[in-house]
Amino acid sequence: GKMECGKSNENFSHFFIRRIFQISLSPTTYWHDDFNEIRYKRGSTFLAIINNEIHYNADYVKNLQALKRFVLVKYANDISVIPNESAHFGFCDRNGKALRMEETELFQQDRLGLKKMQDEKKLIRLNAPMEHLELDERWFRDNILPILKEF
Repeated sequence: GKMECGKSNENFSHFFIRRIFQISLSPTTYWHDDFNEIRYKRGSTFLAIINNEIHYNADYVKNLQALKRFVLVKYANDISVIPNESAHFGFCDRNGKALRMEETELFQQDRLGLKKMQDEKKLIRLNAPMEHLELDERWFRDNILPILKEF
């Protein structure tokens, strides 16, 4: 489906990246300010760090590479994660253009080893036809359990 890049996010970005929100409201630590990359990297207390966007930490890559499979689940009816493609490491650039994971610097520079994992068939992207973190037992059984049973 088409990735939604809302213009209203620019208003949120200005506030969510502020340190007071970053240290007091956990969900804001997942906010990627796509309107101002410098502000994002200066203000992020989690996401920019864990994505190796500030200082490169080889341990993050090593730990991800140790996984036999890295399963990313995107919820089709998600209204909490915007754009919901970011569940698959997609992104919206500062012009509101939707970027798939393969088009992002994170992937192209392989700062987390996602490209390597994809090449090695370790990266699995699933689409769940439900709302954010809505866990449907049947969907889980049909989609996740077969992956777990491989090992």
